[in-house]
Amino acid sequence: MNSQDHRTSDFLTPHLVVRRGQPFYISCTFNRNFSPPSDSLALEHYIATFPAHVSPPVTVMPLAMPEEDDWHATCVSQLGPTVIIKIRAPLRAVIGRYRLKLRINTLTSCKQLVLGEFYMLFNPWHKEDMVYMPDEADRREYVLCETGIVYSGTAERRSYRPWDYGQFEEDILDISMSLLDKVLEGSKGQDEDICLRAEVISISKLLNTLMVNKESGVILGNWSGKYSDGFNPTTWNGSASILRRWKQNGTVRYGQCWVIAGLLCTVFRCLGIPSRVVTCFEVARRFDRQFVADCTFQLDGKSMDDHSNLWNFRSWTDIWIAHTPIEDEIPLQKGWHTVTSSLSSVLKGIIQDLCKSVDFMNSETLTNCMRTSCRIFRTLYLSLSFSFAILLFRYPSLSLSFSFAILLFRYPSLSLSFSSFAILFLFRYPFPLSLSFSSFAILFLFRYPSPLSLSFSSFAILLLFRYPSPLSLSFFSFAILLLFCYPSSLLLSFFSFAILLLFCYPSSLSLSFFFSFAILLLLFRYPSSSLSLSFFLLLSLSFFFSFAILLLFRYPSSSLSLSFFFSFAILLLLFRYPSSSLSLSFFFSFAILLLLFCYH
Repeated sequence: MNSQDHRTSDFLTPHLVVRRGQPFYISCTFNRNFSPPSDSLALEHYIATFPAHVSPPVTVMPLAMPEEDDWHATCVSQLGPTVIIKIRAPLRAVIGRYRLKLRINTLTSCKQLVLGEFYMLFNPWHKEDMVYMPDEADRREYVLCETGIVYSGTAERRSYRPWDYGQFEEDILDISMSLLDKVLEGSKGQDEDICLRAEVISISKLLNTLMVNKESGVILGNWSGKYSDGFNPTTWNGSASILRRWKQNGTVRYGQCWVIAGLLCTVFRCLGIPSRVVTCFEVARRFDRQFVADCTFQLDGKSMDDHSNLWNFRSWTDIWIAHTPIEDEIPLQKGWHTVTSSLSSVLKGIIQDLCKSVDFMNSETLTNCMRTSCRIFRTLYLSLSFSFAILLFRYPSLSLSFSFAILLFRYPSLSLSFSSFAILFLFRYPFPLSLSFSSFAILFLFRYPSPLSLSFSSFAILLLFRYPSPLSLSFFSFAILLLFCYPSSLLLSFFSFAILLLFCYPSSLSLSFFFSFAILLLLFRYPSSSLSLSFFLLLSLSFFFSFAILLLFRYPSSSLSLSFFFSFAILLLLFRYPSSSLSLSFFFSFAILLLLFCYH
């Protein structure tokens, strides 16, 4: 009955497992009938590993007493020699393995019996417990669930591995209690030391300290890639085997952040603390008090720092805290809080000013700090070191540098090659029009973030290198603006063809072809617009004539090229405006002329 009420039936242990703040029951059978008040009972409880720390005896009262923040016991049933005793531990009870003694007082004697041992855990089902979690689905996930997934890899290619927490397996509860006892081995078992085990924050720090301690820790961290004298961290897929090895042989070799996070999560869940494993990608390893990470790179992209300041990923353990004791100087915010065994090497004491602990802070705050510092590291610092060092040397203009900073922020992988083109272009043509073109190119990349748009900008730069004239700049400015107004793959394909055409035939004829075809596209976009129709009628003759000459120039089979072009143009016009008398008259007129021409 006790294990069902306390949600501890999954533990594979012969001892009773209960949660504090919730009553449990024991049954005592004597060799004769129990007859108060001549007979009385009292209970003694103490941490089994620290027998010197004995609490005052708790007298078993015949009637229920008011709820108090202390141990108390009541006799709830008596049937002959059998007595059922209800025991309730306070919400501030110390977490650990207890030994329970029963003192029997009669008129003639006083006897003392050891009833056995039981485990006391946190109680996330009790509203007044520090780890109370209101949602039952969350309690099943973060306290009772024995399996999970730990993420790793990179931000672009994330992977995951299943992890068996195994908090209910045989010996795991006893090993978890041994971890708490291990921290107090050096002390004399004073009251203040043992009382630390009543607070979730203190327990998290104690376990955190012991997890990767070099002398007596559970597991030794190793990121060198050399594991000949131990186990490769990737071989682990659960916590139970690691904890058993530590219990038998001492510190286990080796593990990394996700292994340590999984171990902590297992022990926390075993003790009744809701916990989870969190993975953050692209984590800044070192940053200052403004959470800014500085990295220096050479022009070839190689880092000038001795060690990388950016981790591909970082895993840690979060625990849930509903509230902290009123007497705490700095009460913690309700929610998830981070416990990580090597956070001190990351933050170098920065968090001490925030919450007086290197290894404990709000999970959301820590994640945001690391991600923010990572983003600053990838964009702004690279922008300053590259753009300001080179561009401001020739053009002390904040607007241009800001444009490149935005480009670096949006495209950190493509920005280097594009910036190189732009810088060369500015050095060759240092006039205001070139600055305007660079701004257009950046905006174009923002609108169409694809390799095609980057190649188009590269074509534009190369064309301006070959034909350095204001006409070329005007042409490409108009092309970019038109693409902004009418984003379609047809327009982009046409402009690519126009660029190649201008490379092959650098003349006004090519430009007239471009503008004529642009008007035709405008008419197709807005067929009901009188302005579009007027432009089309005014420029259609020049368009047909220009394209015909160009076609004849490229393919000197005059009659075939000319007849093919005009036939296609008339069919296109008839297809777009089938009800137009003008289209029909054009079609029949040219059809008759074509027949006469063919049979001449």
